[in-house]
Amino acid sequence: MNPNLDDLSMLEVFQLEAEEHLRQLTRDAMAIEAGESDDQTLRRMMRELHTLKGSARLVELHQIKDLAHILEQKLEDATEARKDLSRDEVSGFLHALDGIEAVITACVRSRPHRDLTPMLRLLESQGLASVAESAGPAPDADVDAAEAHPAPPEEPAGLEHPEETAEDSFVRVPARLLTRLLTLAGELHVSHLSLNRVLRHLQGLSKPLALLDGDWRQMSALYLDQSPAAELRKETLLRSNSRAGGVVRKEFDHSLSTLDELLEQVEWITGRLNDAVLQARMLPIQSIFEPFPRLVRDLSNRLGRSIHFTTSGGKTKVDRDVLEGLREPLLHLVQNAIDHGAGAESPDKRRSRGKPPETRISLEAQFSGDYLLVSVEDDGPGVDLERVRQVLVTRNLATENQAGSMTEGQLIQFLFSPGFTTSRQVTQLSGRGV
Repeated sequence: MNPNLDDLSMLEVFQLEAEEHLRQLTRDAMAIEAGESDDQTLRRMMRELHTLKGSARLVELHQIKDLAHILEQKLEDATEARKDLSRDEVSGFLHALDGIEAVITACVRSRPHRDLTPMLRLLESQGLASVAESAGPAPDADVDAAEAHPAPPEEPAGLEHPEETAEDSFVRVPARLLTRLLTLAGELHVSHLSLNRVLRHLQGLSKPLALLDGDWRQMSALYLDQSPAAELRKETLLRSNSRAGGVVRKEFDHSLSTLDELLEQVEWITGRLNDAVLQARMLPIQSIFEPFPRLVRDLSNRLGRSIHFTTSGGKTKVDRDVLEGLREPLLHLVQNAIDHGAGAESPDKRRSRGKPPETRISLEAQFSGDYLLVSVEDDGPGVDLERVRQVLVTRNLATENQAGSMTEGQLIQFLFSPGFTTSRQVTQLSGRGV
């Protein structure tokens, strides 16, 4: 599993393909856990793993090939037994997918990667649930996280922030859009050839114009000569120049008209080409929403909380650079919603407050006029304004009188200040005021 530089482009193609398979496998596994699967879910997962296995063999990533084969076999066993995966088996399956993704990323970047041999042996000997157990147990669900806040033993999937430069990144372009780009480029090339023909035609008029100029010079020289021969010559030159001038003028006007039409055509094509290129950069915001269900699922397990997470507006298309700018802020917002929302209320405390035991967190995107609105909402306890006042006084940001007289809006504004946090201790989820 040590690909050399000659195989790098092939690995990059494999990475793009594998990302799609891993995303679909994650969605299906979480659907099984949520009880939302159908009769074809396991078989679809087996097909995804089979394709991934074959592709891994082509790029000589043998441990990934072997791991995909074992996972496929475990799913086949479940299919033959006519049973879905248990919660622990889903956790083990997702943990195995994380291992595959980590190895692929490391290989593409020519970096050392984890050895999957222990996981392979564990899967073969003890099954999927054993992989989940090796990842570490979740905290006790009866502990109130508002008071205990146990730090997760390791960073859950979806929190990694791999380095990526412009040279490393890829943009997926739909085939129909690529066809349109090629068509417009071809039309632009045809217009370029037509403009060249007009240019050559206009250049060709320089010769008759030079002849006309010579004739007019002769007429100027004969202007004072009143002899019959000179008069005849002037009359001949005048008729000749009149005819030639009319032809040149007609050709020139025709070329100008053609040029005007071609320029309008080029303007239309370049406009459509620009729109198509911009469209190629537009991606559905779902592409950054995708990791959050898994992230919420892992963190809720670690905190011992039940969270119902939903997304909407995933088809909203946004420029790729805007998406990249949204990724980090959304990550922190969702983590805060989990920690300060779900983590701050135990199921019993929620029931005592007339809420369902399951915390609800939603992530939504929509356009309002020219503005993209992205919101993260939870039904947790909300902002503890008294705690905000305490932190302001403790950190000497305000006196007790000043903090006590502040409105709700003024207090909430402090939450957006760098380094400001109401957490009593730092965890992997929050506490640094990011």
